Amino acid sequence: MKEEFALCMNTMASGVRKTYTGGQSTLQWPAQLILPKNKHNPELYSQGSRLCELKDDPKKYYVEMDFILELLRSRAVVLIRGQWLRKLSAQRPFLPLPCRQRLPFEAMFPDPRQDPERELEELLTKGTCRKKIVSISRCSLTANHLDPDGLLLKELVCVSDIFYGREDVLFFFAGCSIHQIYHDSTSPTQEQENLFQKASQSVDIWYTHHKTQVWMLTKVLGNEQPYKERGWPSWERTVSEIFTQEPHLLNLGRLLLPEQKLDCQTLRDLCTASREPQQFPEKYDKLIDQKHFTRGVQGKQLIKESYRPDCCEALVGAWKLRLEGLRWGDEQTQQLALVLTLCAHLQELWLPRKQIGDAGARSLAAHLQNCTILEQLGLDSNRIGDDGAITLAKHLEQNCRSLQGLHLPANHVGHDGMHALN
Repeated sequence: MKEEFALCMNTMASGVRKTYTGGQSTLQWPAQLILPKNKHNPELYSQGSRLCELKDDPKKYYVEMDFILELLRSRAVVLIRGQWLRKLSAQRPFLPLPCRQRLPFEAMFPDPRQDPERELEELLTKGTCRKKIVSISRCSLTANHLDPDGLLLKELVCVSDIFYGREDVLFFFAGCSIHQIYHDSTSPTQEQENLFQKASQSVDIWYTHHKTQVWMLTKVLGNEQPYKERGWPSWERTVSEIFTQEPHLLNLGRLLLPEQKLDCQTLRDLCTASREPQQFPEKYDKLIDQKHFTRGVQGKQLIKESYRPDCCEALVGAWKLRLEGLRWGDEQTQQLALVLTLCAHLQELWLPRKQIGDAGARSLAAHLQNCTILEQLGLDSNRIGDDGAITLAKHLEQNCRSLQGLHLPANHVGHDGMHALN
């Protein structure tokens, strides 16, 4: 989906434009933060406007399973069964992953030969997803092929077996899960083009949803462009870092061999991906200009147009950000603080065990002005002193009236800071 945003990060002094009520909370959007206009094309949705309605509800789109189930029900996207990938990785000679048009029914979830609705109902029990959903971010291993000898697939199956044994994990591969209309030798049908367009409008959901994991296959061979220099993999990683919890964003390129004998915890420690703070859209545009695209300028422009709405929508809809285990200091915290002005729905922000000092605390305090329903702010085990604590106390009292807990143990707050906080 491509939408236009009008963003102006001023204070809330000018009042409120729109009010959203959900559960026990009332969210007041700052007057200067204009939400995206709905530009969905209802004609693309065989289910009427149901997908449009779900996408406009951040909770149903990013947190609950409603949108994903509806997207699978529409056949625009299928997930790939881990059991089928295991069989494919063991075949000799190795047969590469087929595109969606050539994907066998036995590989698909839901299986169109069976009762798709029953499978979808079994996927969700009392709001809990019963199967693991893993989104794959990858680039070509060589110049001419994504994975010519099955090395990446073998590693993927190995990791899945270590974490989940023989459980049938469901995988999202963009090329296999979505109809391809550019890279196939046969011309796509009109139905396939419509399904491709429908899936493309919401491809970010697989990398930002609260219930998906993201595994990055970052290995390349020879002198090929590294993963971090590729355009689309960079976008997938960047949007994944918005919501994907620390244990579920993995860089499998750190594995030496698929035969490595690792237990679950050692594997997680080895492959847990490092993160950078979210980039404000204008800054991201400059970074993406440095990336490599197989489709050149067209690919760059498409990512720029995608990142702005995807990033802004995800941050506006975010209700909880837990960024643990990252060795961020003041510089990274100041960068994060800039995008917090978008997080008008944020209720919890956790930044423990970092190296945040007074400069970082001051920047957080100044940019939490739009987080008017923030309830918990966790900054334990940092380097915040009196100056940072005093600034936090002043700004939080003015702007975050719903705050229930400010967590500052194991910092350097003295008598003056404690007095301001009390």
